Amino acid sequence: MLLSRSLRWLLCSFVFAASLSYACPSHAQTETYLVTVVDAQIAPLKQNKRRWDGGFGKMTLPDVFVQFEIGGKRYRTTVINNTLLPSWKMTWTVQARPDERIYIKVLDKDLSDNDLIGEGDGLIGQMPPKLFFGQVLSLRITVEKVSPPKPVKPVVPVVPVKPIVPVKPVVPVKPVVPVKPVVPVVPVKPVVPVKPVVPVKPVVPVVPVVPVKPVVPVVPVKPVVPVKLELPTTKPADVPTSRPVSSPK
Repeated sequence: MLLSRSLRWLLCSFVFAASLSYACPSHAQTETYLVTVVDAQIAPLKQNKRRWDGGFGKMTLPDVFVQFEIGGKRYRTTVINNTLLPSWKMTWTVQARPDERIYIKVLDKDLSDNDLIGEGDGLIGQMPPKLFFGQVLSLRITVEKVSPPKPVKPVVPVVPVKPIVPVKPVVPVKPVVPVKPVVPVVPVKPVVPVKPVVPVKPVVPVVPVVPVKPVVPVVPVKPVVPVKLELPTTKPADVPTSRPVSSPK
């Protein structure tokens, strides 16, 4: 009996604590948001129908920037000069509860004091895509909730194991014999009939040459000295002289 009462008391306290966490904003969970200030459209004149700045032409248009606060922190865009259609596309990462309010101001940058173009607020978890306040004809602010990604382990696919095939011994490869190039077949010319061979006459044997004896050099002959003949001392006998025969006339 006592145990059942204690269980009932624990259950009631748990339900009461859960209801308090939803009812009280301080117990809401903090989330991460991406807040992007996209662009705006400004009215051509102030609420008092005066121009935004002095001067001529585009110098009379406002120098627009946006600032917003949430969770005790302030964020601010850059200044876009001399325009009624400023565009920023600036993004910030904000930590806040879904039921926290975001306070937005659109201002005209001046040297002495900034002119308020318009201001508004709303819950960050329920921000509309466009806002309208003051002389701000439209202001686009996108709020995107970022859920922290949980690390996911990569799934390794299970590959079925193939049975081990016994490896055959490697047969040594015979060296490749280079193939000789094929010689083209030349057509054979017709055979010319051969003339009968004339019998060759027998060769007369060559008489061997008798070696010539060397020539004996000729010794020059001394000239013959003429011999003087001695006349006989006796006179020859008188020889009768004959007369010449005369030729017939």
